[in-house]
Amino acid sequence: MNKTGFYSQMIDRNIGLLSPEQQGKLKNSCVSIFGLGGIGGVISEILTRCGIGKLKIVDNDRFELTNINRQIYSFLSTVNKFKVDVTELFLKDINQDLILEKFYEINEKNINLILEKSEVVLLAIDKTKPCIIISRKCREKRIPLIEGWAIPFGNVRVYTEKTPSLEDVYKLPTKEKSIEEIYKMPDEDFKTIDRNVIMSL
Repeated sequence: MNKTGFYSQMIDRNIGLLSPEQQGKLKNSCVSIFGLGGIGGVISEILTRCGIGKLKIVDNDRFELTNINRQIYSFLSTVNKFKVDVTELFLKDINQDLILEKFYEINEKNINLILEKSEVVLLAIDKTKPCIIISRKCREKRIPLIEGWAIPFGNVRVYTEKTPSLEDVYKLPTKEKSIEEIYKMPDEDFKTIDRNVIMSL
C-alpha cells in the first residue's frame, strides 16, 4: 500500500473526538504493554487503531488452545506461536507506520530499555514478581503505571509517585526487599503471593 497519506486517512474519524493537536501527541507517544493476553491484547489493538506512534510489547508466553475463549489474537493458526510475534503481525496489518519493539522476557538487564521514552506503562500480567519489578521501576522513573484486571470484575488502577505503590495496595511482603533480593526469592514463595493477590481482588 502507498504510504502517502495513510496515517491521516486511518485516523480521519478520530478528529472531532480528538483535536488535531491531541492526535499529533498520540502519534508521537510511546506506550509499553506488559502482557498480551485477554486485556493486553485488546489494549494493543485499540491503541494501534487510535494511531499511537510507538508500542513496546512484552510477553514470554505462546498461545495455547485454552486462550481461544478470550484472547483477541488467539486462533487455531496461532496456537504454539509466541504472543509477541503474533501480535506484531496483527498490529502491523492495522497500522503500517507503527514503530514496534518486542521483548520476550523482563529482567534486570532489559527493564530500563523497555521503559525508555515510555509515557505510560500498561500492566496486564498475572504473575506478581514481574509486576513488582515493573512497578518499582515506573515509580523510580515517574512513569504512570496502569493496571487492569478482568476478574472477578473489570477494574483499573493507576499508580504514580503520588499514590500508594502496587506493593502497598496488595500488602505484599516484598516492600522492604531490594530488587536483587526479589529476583533471588524462590518461585514457590511467589506462588503463594500470587494466590493471595488473586484472593484479595
